[in-house]
Amino acid sequence: VRKDGTYTFEGLAANTTFDLLKRRTITEAKTVSPFIVEEQEYVYRTSKYNAKEIAERFGSGSISFSGEGTIDEFAQNEDVMVQVNPDYNGYLVTLKRDIDHGVALWDDMGAIHVQMAAHYINTDQYADEPGLRFEGASKYDSEFPTELTVMNTSLASDQLGRINGAWGRGWDKGVNPNYVGPDGEDGYAGIENKSKNPVFVTLEGGVVVTGGNGGNGAPRTNEVAGNGGKGGDAIVGLIDLTLEGGWLVGGNGGNGASSTFATGGN
Repeated sequence: VRKDGTYTFEGLAANTTFDLLKRRTITEAKTVSPFIVEEQEYVYRTSKYNAKEIAERFGSGSISFSGEGTIDEFAQNEDVMVQVNPDYNGYLVTLKRDIDHGVALWDDMGAIHVQMAAHYINTDQYADEPGLRFEGASKYDSEFPTELTVMNTSLASDQLGRINGAWGRGWDKGVNPNYVGPDGEDGYAGIENKSKNPVFVTLEGGVVVTGGNGGNGAPRTNEVAGNGGKGGDAIVGLIDLTLEGGWLVGGNGGNGASSTFATGGN
């Protein structure tokens, strides 16, 4: 089994190689005599990335990795477990705990299902980034556009899976030293595609994607009162979106400042 997803069956004429990368089924190889190939022994590749590489995009810390190139391929770190799941025709990522930073995926990662398991992907409040973003791979492979499905174990309001964009920086009584002002900054998207290539996202029941709130405007500075920043959109960029029960929520706009000598912000 090669890392690129091809399989060589020793003993066949000229070492015949069967390329399973392009979503062909292994039943095509069953007709090759004298070897009988059992389906469950092989991974139906729908991604050029393996479980370890996917786990690295979601979480931090040391990674355990086993079964590369087989149906038992498995990786995990402190934040996620990643395994092959033929039922989903690709990889299944299961969150083990809340992820307190933004997640960046490439635009050619193929079929990935994410089980939120009632956890959050939640950026730091002023992290200046979307909750989940897609970036352009250095060598984009059009055979594997990212097809991300996000699902959750529960529909209960207190057990929803959430993806939240960062808030815009604003006037918060001195607790935000990096704020420049006078206007509040705009909130960041819940999910954003920063690539020029399209990606596909499906949200199932029990999943909420929320844009970050806009920052508050600062009090009067040089006769100017700060405007509140705009709330972040739930979804931004070239994304083919399918809603199967999930929710999209835009962020709240920031408060405008009030001033006796200047117009308050929006």
